[in-house]
Amino acid sequence: MAVQRFNQALGLAGEDDFVDADGLFYYVYGFLHSAEWRKQWEITLRKEAARIELPGSLEEFQRISEAGKQLADWHLHYESVEPLAELDLEPADGFDQNNPAHYEVDNMKWGGKRPNVDKSVLHFNRYLTFRNIPLEVHNYRLGARSALEWMVDRYKVKTDKRSQIRKNPNSYRGGQYLFNLLPRIAALSLKTLKITNQRGRLK
Repeated sequence: MAVQRFNQALGLAGEDDFVDADGLFYYVYGFLHSAEWRKQWEITLRKEAARIELPGSLEEFQRISEAGKQLADWHLHYESVEPLAELDLEPADGFDQNNPAHYEVDNMKWGGKRPNVDKSVLHFNRYLTFRNIPLEVHNYRLGARSALEWMVDRYKVKTDKRSQIRKNPNSYRGGQYLFNLLPRIAALSLKTLKITNQRGRLK
């Protein structure tokens, strides 16, 4: 139904160069990542489902769909994104790179203290600190938090008060997995922003 509606809106019904389901999926994915659109409808999106606008031309559809495809590929394969090279790693005295326990997380913390929190610095654990995190990475948000903020909040050792079940992110693939993932998420955030901020207005 949606594919047919898009084809009709673009005057492509029965044409060889038509909108298909995959292209439409990537168009919607790209559209929902439009920085300008999300800012314009920020308040409305807190209360209502998103409304996807029809493209004004085939060129516009293809541009947004291609951007959505690139974003989807990065977001799906986030574990293989090239790490952000500009991050500085500061090991503490006693750190042993061959000791898996020295990569385990307990409760990651940002630099500084409230109200002067420094989000260019992240204390990964008592042995490792990331510095020189570009503040721009926090502009890529998953709801109310940036992707890095989500990681810091999500991946911590915690015991549920009611069930007494202990949640330990290190038990999944080890602390080194999270250590390697963090610079990739930082790079992914910047790559996403580069795409979403370049596209400008959709109409």
